[in-house]
Amino acid sequence: MKIVHIIYAGMGGHGDVVFPKIERDIENEYFLLFIGIEGIFSNYIKTCKRLNIKYYFIDYKKKITFYIKLIQILNLIRPKIIFLHTGHIFSLLSYKFFNYHVKLISFQHVSLNIKNIKSYIYDFFEFIFFDKVVFLTSTYRNKVCKKYRFISLAKKSTIISTGLNNFKVDLNKKTIDRKKINIGMSTRFVKGKKILNLIHLIKYNYETLKLPLFLSIIGMGVDYRNIKMIINKFNLEKYIKLKSIVSENELNKWNLDLSIYLHFSDGETASTSIIRALRAGTPVIASNVTGIKEMVRRKQHINGYLVNDKNFHHILNLIKQVAYNKKLYKELSKNSLYIFKNNYTLKMSFKKYSKLIKLYE
Repeated sequence: MKIVHIIYAGMGGHGDVVFPKIERDIENEYFLLFIGIEGIFSNYIKTCKRLNIKYYFIDYKKKITFYIKLIQILNLIRPKIIFLHTGHIFSLLSYKFFNYHVKLISFQHVSLNIKNIKSYIYDFFEFIFFDKVVFLTSTYRNKVCKKYRFISLAKKSTIISTGLNNFKVDLNKKTIDRKKINIGMSTRFVKGKKILNLIHLIKYNYETLKLPLFLSIIGMGVDYRNIKMIINKFNLEKYIKLKSIVSENELNKWNLDLSIYLHFSDGETASTSIIRALRAGTPVIASNVTGIKEMVRRKQHINGYLVNDKNFHHILNLIKQVAYNKKLYKELSKNSLYIFKNNYTLKMSFKKYSKLIKLYE
């Protein structure tokens, strides 16, 4: 069976959702359509070549030819299932009108908190005319179903959490160098991701507490140049590094080397970046918003802290507390790994994904 996944071309959570499932599925033939205003993230190209997956890039800047090229590629492939991870609802609905056999399935990646009017219009048509809608968490599905209660969304939706492969983590080696506390965030440089708050946190730290903090931010996106200019303006180049990761191994090593993972955001459906931090046994300090609350526990198996991401003094005190209390750090690390193993393994995720595509064989 031919299956197409349409995903954002730049670095982001879509690849982490798609590639592990494709790699595990040996029964079906896959094609990837990358859409964006920037080129394909280099690690995606390497992964496609390694898995022998045919892929295409469609430049969204060229809107006049975008639709034509998308339809041409789909007509060439003739897929049985199309998974949509990013926008372009009407293009696929028009394709389905002439190819009624194809099944359209969407993944909900964008939090309600950061959706605009255009996104809500897309959602309306998607929820009515697509064959299936996939949510990453039950909490988010319940929230969306409540908002769109006039649509029988619950009947056509399912939950498939993001799942990643395990790798060995030695928690005994997971310690903090108190002379260099490595903190970081992996994200797209787009609206809704509060990278500026991270920068102001570092600025505030070196004006007040002067903890030996070193921040690295991994990602690309439309706000990249602006973020870089602000770092230079505040003379923080020594303490803040913007990194470009080109391989899965590099990303894994970066996560393992972090002392504490920070994630400041307006909202998430489910953050793959946080899942990676959990898998590395890293304590998490993150915004107290929907989509993150489920991943940072406050009662059983506490693995970090939910915060007001503008309360820099409070956040720095939490970092200091975690960094200088070995017993606390070890407990938070152990619980991060526990939460990953019990909620976000690839085995659990692929089982649900496989069950879904078998519906349309």
